[in-house]
Amino acid sequence: MVDRGDYAQVSAHAQHGFLRRQYVKAPEFVSRRIADEMLLLPIRKNLGDLESIYTLNEVAARVWELLDGQRTVEAIRDLLVAEFEVTAVTAEADLADLLCQLEQIEAVVTVGDDRSPPEGDQV
Repeated sequence: MVDRGDYAQVSAHAQHGFLRRQYVKAPEFVSRRIADEMLLLPIRKNLGDLESIYTLNEVAARVWELLDGQRTVEAIRDLLVAEFEVTAVTAEADLADLLCQLEQIEAVVTVGDDRSPPEGDQV
């Protein structure tokens, strides 16, 4: 994870309930681990989507594994702090960036969002 230490950004996320959010993997994506990387593959019907393959580094892959619709962002942040050499502030800022990127490509949705797959139907 990148070491930025942007505390103002983290505080803004905390004020808006960011840490209490829960995310689930979108059913339109599958993941495959190859060596030290994880690939995200869209499985939508649109041919253009099939040309997009996303590569996650070790930390991002760990986050992807933890997105179970049950853990909060705060719980995931705390696990990252315990597993990697990173501060809570840096982990939270980087986690916010990653989740934003995953939302932009529609690889994750917030639990409770009407696009969330039903329980037990997660990828």
